[in-house]
Amino acid sequence: MQSKSSIDETIDNAVNTNEKSRGVSLKSEEALNLMIGTPSVAGIQVTQESSLTYSAVYACVSIIANSLATVPNNIYERREEGKFLAHNHPAFKLLKSSPNERYTAVNFRKTLFLYALISGNGYARIYRNKLGKVLSLELRSSREINPFQDEEGVLWYWDFAKSELVLNEDMIHLAAMGFNGIVGKSPIALAREAISLGMAANKFGTKFYENGAFLSGYLKHPGKFNEDGANRLRRSMRALYQGVDNIGEVGIFEEGMEFVRLEMALKDAQFLESRKFQLEEVCRWYHVPLHKINALDKATNNNIEHQSIEFVEDCLRPWAVSYEQEFDKKIFYFDNDKYFNKLELNGLLRGDVKTRTEFYSKLLDLGIFSINDVRQLEDKNPIPGGDNHLVQVNRIPIEYAKQYGEKLVKERTNENTT
Repeated sequence: MQSKSSIDETIDNAVNTNEKSRGVSLKSEEALNLMIGTPSVAGIQVTQESSLTYSAVYACVSIIANSLATVPNNIYERREEGKFLAHNHPAFKLLKSSPNERYTAVNFRKTLFLYALISGNGYARIYRNKLGKVLSLELRSSREINPFQDEEGVLWYWDFAKSELVLNEDMIHLAAMGFNGIVGKSPIALAREAISLGMAANKFGTKFYENGAFLSGYLKHPGKFNEDGANRLRRSMRALYQGVDNIGEVGIFEEGMEFVRLEMALKDAQFLESRKFQLEEVCRWYHVPLHKINALDKATNNNIEHQSIEFVEDCLRPWAVSYEQEFDKKIFYFDNDKYFNKLELNGLLRGDVKTRTEFYSKLLDLGIFSINDVRQLEDKNPIPGGDNHLVQVNRIPIEYAKQYGEKLVKERTNENTT
């Protein structure tokens, strides 16, 4: 531990440094860009807030954050005979029910992952009593927190909103992929061009229809019209054929006039195809299968289940492990060799009823699962006697199989001699 004078000096240096940096000293240009936005090649400014107005980003972020927020977050105690739920641990209620009086555990985790998925860094302040017991957890905006290392290489966090210097062990920091192992790179900043193209396409489509910049067709006449004649003809056509009530009416054209239909300009420009491609681009950045954001063009009944499993393994599990390790390190700061927490993702890996039944049956027959193990995976309460591990009678050690065979031969030989 550092001395009081050393800590006071660190606080003074942090205040001076961070007042000059205005909250972005370590995040520098990237953090500033996320706050105010910088024009992309498409001419669209992408910020943390504006990126969520693009449906693909919102869908990807919400499916990841909601999935990780709604799975059980259990605390276990390590014992010689295995792991057991630590119901009596002070942090059990904080992680399972409510980190503080203002929000539930689900909303806490959802917001923490939202910050990490958008800005690359999610923060939560840990408040303890004098004995080190965790009392509450408070979410902190990624804009308000600046991690830095002092001259001795010790990691600190400066809280701009409260003008407070926070110890590393008192700040939950969920970081995305980065280069220094401390501050995560913002997925939004990295994917800015792909997101801006999608937002630009949305803006173009809105303006296209808002301004009415397309024609359903035009009238072709061998002669010439003056302005009054053209206006009378246009009004006459609208009165006769425009609107739902006139659908299916038969048009009659005289004097060599003909109607020439125009194809939709957006379709000719492959507008819809480009929008689909941008959806795929955003999903690539977040490792989210297309069917998870309701883009079902390439989905089939055969591949959706496997893609859902890949979503858990390739997208959710890395975030879950980062969360677990960060909380183990800091929530159980004084006893992390005895306790650990786990986001229970197994429920998301369950297949259909037939697949689960076959899976459970095999593991029950092999004695790997007990009945209560299966009931726990199916969110059922345990039953008396359900912790026993059973095997089939005909499964015996191979050395006994030889003895059993010799016994059968001997019995048959005796039967033949009598």
